Amino acid sequence: MSIGIPPITHRDILPAYPGYAIGNLIRKSALLKPDLLDRQKKLTEILEDKLKQHKEIKERYKDLEIQQIQINASSSVLKETRNEIRQVDAKIKELNLIDAHLGPRFEETLPIDPASRMIIDGRSFASLKMHSLTIKKSDKTDSVIANLLAVIYSDKTANEVKECLTPNDTLSRFMLTIEQMLEKEGELSLIGAFVTLTRVRRMDPIIIRRNAIGDKLKSQADKYYVLTEAVLGAVFLGVGSHLSASGDAGLTEEKKENRTKASASLINFISQGAIPDAPNKPEDVNLLSVYNQWIAALKQDQSTGYPIGFRYRELQDVLRENGIRFTLENIPNPSPLIPLSPQKEDEIKTEAIK
Repeated sequence: MSIGIPPITHRDILPAYPGYAIGNLIRKSALLKPDLLDRQKKLTEILEDKLKQHKEIKERYKDLEIQQIQINASSSVLKETRNEIRQVDAKIKELNLIDAHLGPRFEETLPIDPASRMIIDGRSFASLKMHSLTIKKSDKTDSVIANLLAVIYSDKTANEVKECLTPNDTLSRFMLTIEQMLEKEGELSLIGAFVTLTRVRRMDPIIIRRNAIGDKLKSQADKYYVLTEAVLGAVFLGVGSHLSASGDAGLTEEKKENRTKASASLINFISQGAIPDAPNKPEDVNLLSVYNQWIAALKQDQSTGYPIGFRYRELQDVLRENGIRFTLENIPNPSPLIPLSPQKEDEIKTEAIK
């Protein structure tokens, strides 16, 4: 008798962060302190910038050396130039060592063979949080949006992925749109929804390209997880001049036509996970109909959904499944992220990469 794979639980789900995808490597120590991911990324950017600068300096000195040889410059001048090159080389070597010590970036992906299969399973649990309200010109837009988000992102898991699904810059633009619409309309309708789908996207088996894994990563295989499954969900934020066309009763045909035009031109929404189909008739274009089309797309199209969480496996297990041999480093405290205190980070910035 075969035993099915048990449903995914929140206990072993890693919240989605910008840049995460199936096949990404995640350093274990980073899961203990997610803010270290940002610190590591910033430090990496500084290192890459400094490496680029020093390589450019080296090229300029090499060009200078060639020119000095061509004009038969004195030995003392050549010696000084070559000494500068050696110093720059030493700095480049130092920067490369620090860069290697940081290990693979969290957004780096395993070299996956195209033969790997992506499968969609129904192993999660469906849920929907939807909230609608009216906003007036006299209301504070940021407070209204904050209340809307508080409802749809009310549980811990949803709140952890809020920045990924609706980042601050997106919200800022959305609030600006609302304020501009309010100048014309005076009153608007808002809909917000957060959906967890039953669908889970997973890669099974994970096949790694032959001879594509470096010795450094093999030796640190016990320090990493691999993202192998994505729990799918969706987010909808919409604003319109009115919620639906139900208020058209009693209006003249001319007023109905004008309202339909206003309805079609004054609907804005943010969608993560699905693209709703536009209603066939212009008179059917309203905020509620667009939202219903969004829900229908999520139900009917199995390819829809946005990662709201990831499940992960040991990199060691993935390597073994691929028949890749590796020998782990024997270092008492091998992770560069845990001892990287803010003071140490400042020290690296000011000393090692100045």
